[in-house]
Amino acid sequence: STSTNFITTNPTLSTSSSLQVPQIQSPPRLTTLPSPTGTQWDSADYSCGYDALFTILWNIWNENSNQLLLQDFMMQNVHFHNLIQGFMRHQNQEVCLEDVRNTVRNALHLQNNTAFPMGFAGLDMKDLCNAMFECNPPASMGRETTHCDNCALHNPTSSNISNITYFFSPDVWRKSNMHNLPESPTDGSTEHCAMLFFKSLRTSTPCLECRRWLVVTKHFDTMPNLFIVYIGKQKMHISTTIEVELPSGQYTFQLKGMIYHGDFHFTSQFIDRNNGVWYHDGVDGQNCSFQGSIQQMSNN
Repeated sequence: STSTNFITTNPTLSTSSSLQVPQIQSPPRLTTLPSPTGTQWDSADYSCGYDALFTILWNIWNENSNQLLLQDFMMQNVHFHNLIQGFMRHQNQEVCLEDVRNTVRNALHLQNNTAFPMGFAGLDMKDLCNAMFECNPPASMGRETTHCDNCALHNPTSSNISNITYFFSPDVWRKSNMHNLPESPTDGSTEHCAMLFFKSLRTSTPCLECRRWLVVTKHFDTMPNLFIVYIGKQKMHISTTIEVELPSGQYTFQLKGMIYHGDFHFTSQFIDRNNGVWYHDGVDGQNCSFQGSIQQMSNN
């Protein structure tokens, strides 16, 4: 069994449907680890989306840099690579964490200034996950094949599995009756999302011959050391542990971070190796505030 990390992002552009950061009384410190830190918000060029994601990744790096180094090697993604190189330089006290963030952000802006604007403009976390966690060809994790499991007359097509992010789709959830998913995603969990990412699923595309929904089967040559679940506006149970059983073995993903969005602002939580939960809002500075253990947190 291999243990790795995953992050849940629940951004939404309307505050009414966003998950709220649980408000609980902080009990006596349950962790002896140093207080995590993150990036301070840039009020001139709104940076909260980058702050939320990069703070989680920075603290994962502090706990186990090898996992992110392996992920960097697997993806060959220039933006993720620059972030990891920046973490190294910050650890050596060569640059501040905000400079690391800005280096990656500026490169993303040059690549696509619409998706990654400067100034008082926001970003879509889906765009940031796509840019940061996409494998650079020919790098990939494996192959997925789309075919018909009913008439076998559809010409199968294959493509690389190239992003370590699962982007929730209610349509795919509704049609994927292969994993005993709850009828409503609200009754489901991020572990169910992992099943749809790592295992076969039914698509919303019909077979041209028999009109049955096509199936995507997957084969992983390499399992990611980091897994992102993007659930957007959808409310569901946030699993603290995800178990995935594949022909190559059983894999365990531990929840390491959650990203929230509301009032045109991103914040995040990081879960340390002792299951302590730390809240970060770059507006308040670099420090994270301790909120208690993950077992005490509300899943509402």
